[in-house]
Amino acid sequence: MGQVFARHLALGDAEVTEGAGVVTRPEEVAAQRWDQVYVTVSSAALRGPWFEALARSIGNATLVLLQPGPDVDARAVAVGDERGGG
Repeated sequence: MGQVFARHLALGDAEVTEGAGVVTRPEEVAAQRWDQVYVTVSSAALRGPWFEALARSIGNATLVLLQPGPDVDARAVAVGDERGGG
């Protein structure tokens, strides 16, 4: 899923980090500067504690969630409030 979005972002002249692979730890995310962070996991996976750690590690980047559902929206708002963005 993420590769499809990366391809289309690149076609639109966005700078996409090619070959970066999957970033799985908050400290890996925090080590770089991001404009946008795309989360491409199932809705159920967003309930884990890793999600808050990820949100704290992205700095001022825009968090893009592709999962549908009102529970996902509420979760994103709660995490945004914790980041000071809500």
